[in-house]
Amino acid sequence: WLWKSKAFSDNPIGVSGRKGGWKWGDPTANSDAAVEALQYVIDLQKSGASPSPDVGGGATLQGLMASGRIGMTIGGGFWAGGLHNAGMKNGSFDVVEFPTWKSNKSLFGAGGYGIFNSSKNKDLAFEVIKVMVQPESFDSLWPGNVTTPAQKSLMTADRYKTTGPEHWSVFYDQLDNSVPISAPPYYNALATALNQRTTQAISSGNAKKALDGLQADIEKAASQAS
Repeated sequence: WLWKSKAFSDNPIGVSGRKGGWKWGDPTANSDAAVEALQYVIDLQKSGASPSPDVGGGATLQGLMASGRIGMTIGGGFWAGGLHNAGMKNGSFDVVEFPTWKSNKSLFGAGGYGIFNSSKNKDLAFEVIKVMVQPESFDSLWPGNVTTPAQKSLMTADRYKTTGPEHWSVFYDQLDNSVPISAPPYYNALATALNQRTTQAISSGNAKKALDGLQADIEKAASQAS
């Protein structure tokens, strides 16, 4: 429904072929490319060029950047407010499009509000949600640029003048070159296994052994979810 909405009615080329994502195939956690990539991360950490990968969320990484332990990372629009709140001043950081390799596709993610089936006030809850999604309600709910507004009309230079970054428009402009990546039904088990096996790889220095274990973990989770 998103790509057929009025928001994209004047951009038929940009939405051509967009759907809801793809069907997940067999796990490939211990592929040669995955092992090479993780071993590279291990080597960076061992050489002192990078801190150890952290299993925390964005707030943890923002603290590492604000303290000078990392100098570049991927991140969405919530980093503008996150880095500002972590102590970084406007002008001390910026954002660019992700470097292009075989393609330059970005992950498109969106959040929304739901109503429990068990709610005894569904109609009232729906009225509240309608107020919450109005443009004039955005700053009351999400002050300080801690997320990217869904409405493009809210993406203005004035909004980012206190936090930065200078090239704030990149956050929303990447939507035209983004793809939806649907989470597999066993995502929770996958995330837990990934964190555990990454920690194992960093502590042991053996990416292949850790990813062989991750492959087995994911195969088990996938079989239980099917």
